[in-house]
Amino acid sequence: MEVRNLILTGGINHDFIDTAKALDEVQAAAGIQSEVFADIDEGFDALDQQPCNLVTMFALWGRMLDANKYIPFRDEWAYEISDGASVSADGHARFLQQAAFWCAGEKP
Repeated sequence: MEVRNLILTGGINHDFIDTAKALDEVQAAAGIQSEVFADIDEGFDALDQQPCNLVTMFALWGRMLDANKYIPFRDEWAYEISDGASVSADGHARFLQQAAFWCAGEKP
């Protein structure tokens, strides 16, 4: 059986993309076929198109509204899950739904 994994990654102050690529290589050696998305909404769209056996959430995203220290970073790094991605998450594993909301805001 082929095991497909979707890696959702990205965020501020960490090298998420290169680390996710390294994770992809380790998983490939174990026979897990992964696809990496740094755009969370695109990742949810891909999940709707092609279901996966596994979803890895390796990201640090947030709305950045709770402290003034985030003001210089909000334009580039602030994120709140879109309505479309929120609906997509509802149709998938509970873990994915919870992980997305930890990273992405207040959507139910």
